[in-house]
Parts: sequence; structure tokens; C-alpha cells
Amino acid sequence: MPPTSVRKPDMQFDPAETRKDLHIGGVWLPAADGSRIDVIDPATERTIASVADAAATIVANAVDVDDPRIVRAPATTVRDDSDLGDRLVTRAVPPLPAELVSVALALGAAEAKRQIAAGRIVAAVLSLQGRWSVVGEVDVATPLPCSLPALHALAAC
Repeated sequence: MPPTSVRKPDMQFDPAETRKDLHIGGVWLPAADGSRIDVIDPATERTIASVADAAATIVANAVDVDDPRIVRAPATTVRDDSDLGDRLVTRAVPPLPAELVSVALALGAAEAKRQIAAGRIVAAVLSLQGRWSVVGEVDVATPLPCSLPALHALAAC
């Protein structure tokens, strides 16, 4: 068998020229809560980039329900420089009936379970209009993050 040769790429990786957000449906999006994950170069053990944490965004976006009273508008009417174009974004949510809150939390919990099974998160704490849902095991002896967005999805260590 002839020896296998390995050809090094002609280009060097430049993290500064790489998109670091999530490419979802043809649009570049940041994580819903702004969370990021460091990318480590295994050869040097140095951080070479920071990318958006998709798991938290996916779980947060799953806490959703259709209701005609929820005000949604094209993203470009909210921010003219939005990468979302004319996709609808939520602008206002009125008090919802308990049944709809339960449905929205159940949808978010189902997605959190999928993310836990995939090893992307260890637990999720979901909240909607004063109701809470905890998925996975959260060690109550461990202090939780102080910021509310950080509570929505606890990233796997």
C-alpha cells in the first residue's frame, strides 16, 4: 500500500474573519441570551475564538405559543440594521391564560430534554409570566448565575 501524504492547507485560519453567530434559516443570529462558548486550539490550549451558544437560544425560542394578542413585527421595523430582515420578532406578550403558559413551558421543556440528551446542556430553568419549569438536575447547593438570561440554560461544563 503506498504511503498516504497529508497536504497542509495553503491558507491559515483567521478567527477575525470568521462569523461567530448562529446561521439559522439563512440569517446570522446571536445567541438569544448573548451567551458564548470559547473555542480552544488543542495544540496551544489558547482560546482562538468565541462563538454563540446555540443550545440556550434553541431552548429559549422553543418557549413559544400562538396567540393573536402576542404582538409581533418585522425585525427591520424594530432595528433597521437587523440581520433578521422581515422575520417576525416578538414585541409584546400580554398576560396569557395558564393553559397557554403551560403549553409554552412544555414545548421549551421538550426542547431542553433534547439538548440534554445531545449533551449540549446539563439543565434548563425556564420561566414565563411567573411560572417556572426545571429540566435536568440543578444542584441547589451550587449558586445559580446572578443574571436572569444565564438562568435560562445552564451550559454543560
